[in-house]
Amino acid sequence: MKKSDFNYFLPENLIAQAPLPQRTESRLLMLNRQTGDIRDGQFTDFIDLISPNDLLVFNNTKVIAARLFGAKSTGGKKLIDTSYLISDSKSGVSGAGRKAEVGTLLAEAGDNFKAYGVKGHRHSPEIIQGLKAIAGHDDIGLTFVPHLTPMIRGIHSTLYAKITPEGRDTDFQALFEKFYANEPFVDVMPAGSHPETRSVRGSNALRIAIHRPNNGDMLIILVVEDNLVKGASGQGVQCMNLMFGLPEDMGLKHIALLP
Repeated sequence: MKKSDFNYFLPENLIAQAPLPQRTESRLLMLNRQTGDIRDGQFTDFIDLISPNDLLVFNNTKVIAARLFGAKSTGGKKLIDTSYLISDSKSGVSGAGRKAEVGTLLAEAGDNFKAYGVKGHRHSPEIIQGLKAIAGHDDIGLTFVPHLTPMIRGIHSTLYAKITPEGRDTDFQALFEKFYANEPFVDVMPAGSHPETRSVRGSNALRIAIHRPNNGDMLIILVVEDNLVKGASGQGVQCMNLMFGLPEDMGLKHIALLP
């Protein structure tokens, strides 16, 4: 491995580079974390925990980011029942990667809509691990159902969480607004909003809308992001900026592409 300030590696590429470099040689950012033991490096799931002292950062990608951001504001508080969480997520075809596969052909994916990975998605363990870290306990029950939509890019996640009796008087809109007030790429939209995937296309932005139908005990969180930017490369650059003590938004200030 050549010495450099920064390297991007896919899991298979990193595994081939054994042993991992010493802390004095370079910093690593791995774009797609796979479950398994890490022999060196400091592990973190969340962008706001990254510091210039980190050698190895695993960047949660694509469908993962939407769920973690959506639940983060409440997961660490006793306001929701963390044993009963539902994530209904829709992703564009590019989320499957750029490869020749029948299921992603235009004639197969276009004018079509389907769920997949219902009995167990490969990202589920990572999502649950992140939620446990947020909540500070292991009592996490997550039902995660991803769907493939006939669009090129974008993720729309609808998250459902049951509000606990002690959380019924909570203003969740104000809670989310306060929590993400200083996050440059997280937009907590006005109450009653419905975010659209096209509003974040090509940008590093993530938009959240909070709903509580009929002021009942079900909290519904809508989250949209671009799986190719915020869900992948853009978040990778954001991590790199933090690892090197640079402005978090450096190189990422471009707005969404419309129409």
